[in-house]
This record gives sequence, structure tokens and C-alpha cells, in this order.
Amino acid sequence: MENIVPVSDMRSYNQTLANVKAGQEMILTKNGRAKYVVSDYEEYQKMKATLTLFEELHKGKQALKDDGPLSLDQLKARMNEKKNKLHLSPQIERDLSDIIFYMQQFGAYESTVLSFLDKVYSAFEFLQATPLLDQSLESKIAAPTNIRFYLVEQHIIFMRSSTM
Repeated sequence: MENIVPVSDMRSYNQTLANVKAGQEMILTKNGRAKYVVSDYEEYQKMKATLTLFEELHKGKQALKDDGPLSLDQLKARMNEKKNKLHLSPQIERDLSDIIFYMQQFGAYESTVLSFLDKVYSAFEFLQATPLLDQSLESKIAAPTNIRFYLVEQHIIFMRSSTM
């Protein structure tokens, strides 16, 4: 249910803002019409991150429509470009090398391996750009932690969050 109040109630803004709950917003009206929205900051950040994600998805869909699918060489170049932008730890590099090795040992095509790596690098970019859309490990264990995680196919990417 929406929480709608007239903007004149902001004269006693402490009481009005106390009614803003996490995950909800308050709609302020002026002359009986919706004029402003008040939300908690974390919810606002999530909303911005979601909008960014949808904008990027739209760009990708439009690029596919305009340019068509990527060739294997284009995919390799794109993957290397993404990898060079990311500053991956040596452990991540080793883990990715192991994953590639096992994928190749089980007969995965080169295009499948490159597509998977592209998804992993995109996930890293996504996590860096929108850290509030992944999940906190704290929601799965009964201990405070600044570790967050994100699923890519059957793999889990763990990332240490700078905020806690």
C-alpha cells in the first residue's frame, strides 16, 4: 500500500520521515496531486542500479539488433578488452584458468569457453558498477561479513564489499 501524504505535512518532517520504511516510499502531494517521492537511501541506490542495469540491457539488445551477433574473433577481442580493464587478483586469474582447463577437458567448444568468460567479466563489471544488486553472504550465514556474491551459470563469484 502506498504511503501518500500532503506536502504540508512536511512542516513536521521528523514525524513524516519516521514513517518512511525500508523498501517503501512516501509520496508527497501538492494540491492533491503526486509531486515528490521520499525513499530511504539504500532503496534509492538499488533503484538507480536497477535502472542502470536496464539501460545496459537495452543497449545490448539494440547492439545485437543493429550489429548482429559477435564473431569468435570479436568475442576474443571483447573478452581481452574487458579483462584488461578489470584488475583481477592473481587468485582470480588462477581460478579462471582452472575453470577454462576443466571446460576444455570436458570438450567445451572454444566459443563456449569465451562466452562463459565474457559472462564472468561482465559480472565483475556489473558488481563494480552496481554493488547493491548482488547478495550479501550475510543473508545466508549467521555472521556479519562484507562478502557479497553473484551467480554466473553454475559458478559463484565472491567479492569483498568496501561498505558494510
